[in-house]
Amino acid sequence: MVLVIASVTAAVAFGVTMLQSGRNAAGGDRSGVVKVDVSGLHVGAVVTATRRIDALGGAMWPVLVVAESKSEYSAFLGRSPHLGCRVSWVDDPHYTRFSTGRAVAFEDPCGGAEFTLAGVCIGGPCSRGLDHFPIAVANGEARIDLNALADGPPRGAP
Repeated sequence: MVLVIASVTAAVAFGVTMLQSGRNAAGGDRSGVVKVDVSGLHVGAVVTATRRIDALGGAMWPVLVVAESKSEYSAFLGRSPHLGCRVSWVDDPHYTRFSTGRAVAFEDPCGGAEFTLAGVCIGGPCSRGLDHFPIAVANGEARIDLNALADGPPRGAP
């Protein structure tokens, strides 16, 4: 009986350890801060990292990391503030864009909202820009605080 209890306890401990190490290997961080390699990201490009967003009930959403200039980066939630659909980067080779506007960098394919590279709403039915996260970049690595999701700017704001 003691051997059975010890075996079950060891199995449970092993399973918990494996789940935690698997979560960490997948990029999870208990602090809510994720790291994204931006060392090869050129100006105007976007890297997408899908992560669990606790502020949204733990759902998985894309985090869009943007190189706005050689020294300025932004991190946006890849969800339209209009209908809540995933937004797409128009230059993604796996996406067929619907907008022909040169300033459009992100589109909401189910609601028609259009956003600039800076996350500003410039077309369609969106009332504000893309929600964003604080980001700090050093030595080619972006650190994004997923616990501090902020609303995008109101449409038409300077």
